[in-house]
This record gives sequence, structure tokens and C-alpha cells, in this order.
Amino acid sequence: MNMDMLAAFQRLKEQTGAKKGTRVFEIKNPRAWFETFRDDANIEGYRWLDNRHTFCSRLIMAGVGLKTVQTLAGRKTISMTARYSHLAPNSLHEAVESLLKKKGQKTPADTTTDTSRSRRKRTVSK
Repeated sequence: MNMDMLAAFQRLKEQTGAKKGTRVFEIKNPRAWFETFRDDANIEGYRWLDNRHTFCSRLIMAGVGLKTVQTLAGRKTISMTARYSHLAPNSLHEAVESLLKKKGQKTPADTTTDTSRSRRKRTVSK
């Protein structure tokens, strides 16, 4: 739930006079509620699980990582979430670009190493 939605629910709770610690809506079976309102609105071909699909798709398109989307969607394995990776076609390019050093700026990707010979001379035995 984002901050805007949380604020809206808090205002609704205040307006209805609900006590602290109680729910805004007493919905015991959200799927039944959803199906009732979907049918009343004459919406066809939209399923309960389409809500999670839309949520995951929008997160991926916004640049959120697969592991985070997996957690938010309540998926046990990453394989189901990986199905959405095609929605972020630039993510591979952006990942590689993030390693490039910006002009005049030190980054964690700066992997400059000293490749000069060690101070101690090594002898090679024949």
C-alpha cells in the first residue's frame, strides 16, 4: 500500500468514526466482493488474479527489481516473477551502464588495481 492510499484509508476511517485498531472495511472474502462488483459493473474477462498481474507488471516497468516484486507479490519462487522481465527490456543495458564511471566521479565500480610487480623480487628456479 502506498502512502496516498494509506492516507485515504485513514481519512475514511476518521470520517466513519471507526475505532483505532479496527478495519476500514469488514470484508471477509475479498474475492467474492470483487466478483460481485465486477459483475454489477458488467466487466467481462477480468479475473481476481489480473490485479496481481497488473501490480507486478507496473512495478517491473517502473524499474523495481525482480526480487522485490517477488516479495511484494507473495511469490515463493523467483521463476513466476521472472515472467515479467520482458517488460524491462532496458534493464540489462542500464545495469551495464551503471558500471561506467561518470566523468570526474569516483564510483564503487572503480576497479583500478595496481598491476605493477611486487616490491619483493621473485626468483624462478630452473
